Amino acid sequence: MPTRHGLTTGELAGWFASRVSAMPDIRVITMLDYQNSTSKNLLTGEVTSIDFPVSNVLQFFTEDGSKISVRPSGTEPKIKFYFFKIFPHI
Repeated sequence: MPTRHGLTTGELAGWFASRVSAMPDIRVITMLDYQNSTSKNLLTGEVTSIDFPVSNVLQFFTEDGSKISVRPSGTEPKIKFYFFKIFPHI
């Protein structure tokens, strides 16, 4: 992925999402933006405030309860992705 300077994490995530076509069919329903202290319902467009410490982190929640967290590295010029998947009891 090419390095883009001067973009916020949200802008970089949007840039990445607009160029990746090999993503599985995952429906993201909510996005938390800790930098702007907001939560956005991606189905309705409703934006609400969240009461968490300000941090350069985005979290995406899917309709199956999974979560993807995105943040810049604190020591290297790269972005870190964390994936949390909910599995039903077997």
